[in-house]
Amino acid sequence: MGDEASDRTVRGSRNEETRQRNLSLVLSAVHSAAELTRSDLTRLSGLNRSTVGALVGDLVNAGLVVEAEPRATHQAGRPSPVVRPSPDVVAITVNPDVAGVVCAVVGLGGQVRLRETFLTPQRLTAEDAALLTKDFLDKVASDFPSTTRVAGVGIAIPGIVDEHHHTVREAPHLKWFDVPLVSVIEEELTLPVRMANDATLGVMAESMFGAGAGFDDVVYLNGSVSGIGGGVVTGGHLV
Repeated sequence: MGDEASDRTVRGSRNEETRQRNLSLVLSAVHSAAELTRSDLTRLSGLNRSTVGALVGDLVNAGLVVEAEPRATHQAGRPSPVVRPSPDVVAITVNPDVAGVVCAVVGLGGQVRLRETFLTPQRLTAEDAALLTKDFLDKVASDFPSTTRVAGVGIAIPGIVDEHHHTVREAPHLKWFDVPLVSVIEEELTLPVRMANDATLGVMAESMFGAGAGFDDVVYLNGSVSGIGGGVVTGGHLV
């Protein structure tokens, strides 16, 4: 069992050619932990203090993280600034099922801001899912602060997903076979869209933010009218 979710963080590279990877590394660590000091990020990434400072500065300028005043400590030396996910960056999540779709607004740091269920009288189609997601986004966008940025859409599918070709290979209860759901929703919303199996996403979320946070070994089960699914994390890695 790990003491911190960030124990799973891959150590960074000092090579400037991998700057984008290191930016992703730092942002992912802050996203998982909700807040970290620059000293924490230096320790976890294996990068030097000046490199971490530059990366954090780039993420602040990109509007992805914010820095807060250092915590008051009784230790000698200068306290390290606290880095937190920006409250202005959100994603839209979509979980289609036989009777409808569940949509939510989720911020960096894993905070669920709003969740709403839309029921349909007939079996949901890919076009239905796209239109309901657009209606949800149009409805909630008026309540967003003017600084809010929607980074994209994440879809959790109760079935087999071909992530390389961005299609639902088989969701038998929905009667979806080789459905190009990503392109259907991207066309409707003009936002980046990513898609994966719902149980896979569930075990990742529980490991980072839920009942499995702090554990290296997690078994996750979920169920709906589309059946029962499950996911496993062992040794801190998704199986």
